[in-house]
Amino acid sequence: MLYDPKKEHGTVEHFIAWLETKDPKKKYNFGDCNGRCLIGQYMNDIGIEWNGHPSDEAGRAYQRIASLGDGAVGLAAMEPPNTFRAAHERLLDLLRDGTLRS
Repeated sequence: MLYDPKKEHGTVEHFIAWLETKDPKKKYNFGDCNGRCLIGQYMNDIGIEWNGHPSDEAGRAYQRIASLGDGAVGLAAMEPPNTFRAAHERLLDLLRDGTLRS
């Protein structure tokens, strides 16, 4: 998939394509509440500033993104190892086995 920041974001496909632009060996901190977790970095790249407040619009956007694919994006972000490659592979595995539908 080719990542296009101008295409509609907030889809599993867009998230997977975004992961493909990242350094696969780079680690992210799942527990970071200051925008450096996987979903927080995605949000920042698509223009939604994560501020760590779950009750405002950014928090609602975080929940929408984590819920993509019936929660698969959130689970892929949470499971170790926390590298961009591992999260990408987890989502692709779910697509391949039919658990995650695009």
